[in-house]
Amino acid sequence: MSDSMDSAPAAQPIGNELVSPVRLALKRVMAGNPFYLASAGLLLYGINQLTTDPKLVGAEFPMLRFNFCALLLYEIMLVCTAITLIRRRIWYDAMLLFGLTNLFIIVPFSLISRAVFLSPHLALEMSLVGIALATAKFWAFKRYAPELNLPRRLLIFGAIILLINAYAPLFFKSIAPDADQVTKWLNFVWLFLLPALAGLGLFLPRQTDPARALVSTCKD
Repeated sequence: MSDSMDSAPAAQPIGNELVSPVRLALKRVMAGNPFYLASAGLLLYGINQLTTDPKLVGAEFPMLRFNFCALLLYEIMLVCTAITLIRRRIWYDAMLLFGLTNLFIIVPFSLISRAVFLSPHLALEMSLVGIALATAKFWAFKRYAPELNLPRRLLIFGAIILLINAYAPLFFKSIAPDADQVTKWLNFVWLFLLPALAGLGLFLPRQTDPARALVSTCKD
């Protein structure tokens, strides 16, 4: 009798040892919240599947419009959710969504490189809409999420990159018949233009005392 009573409590730590790693893993997944990244990846995967599906040959115009509008709607949802989380000071999820919105700025312009060979007029419209949306997004962050403290210099650099992305498909379409010219410009872009654009980050204003800024943020 005493032996059975002694053995019963001894089984509890074994169960706890089995459950605790599962709980720890779930806590890490929920804390990291990978579902935002998963949703963005699934959206891009779906657009890619629609773009490359041979069954949709001949329906390029409706497909491009649908994909472009889907991306714009997703970006608007990202911005609204990020601003809501920033205003509620849920910083991890807010910064994750803010980073996604910055990445998605150039994604619609990948569709323009396809549209420019189908209809230059449609490609121009898509470029103007993409620029307008990107401008509206940064204005919304500046207006409704002042906690981000976006420097004006960052917005100027972003505008330069945005205009280059919008103009690049139209420019390469104009020189497409000349293969040598295309090769020269691609080499220039990879060897000089992209490093120069990345180097613009060196001219952004730096935080003079990061530790003090972190402490003040935590106190808030």
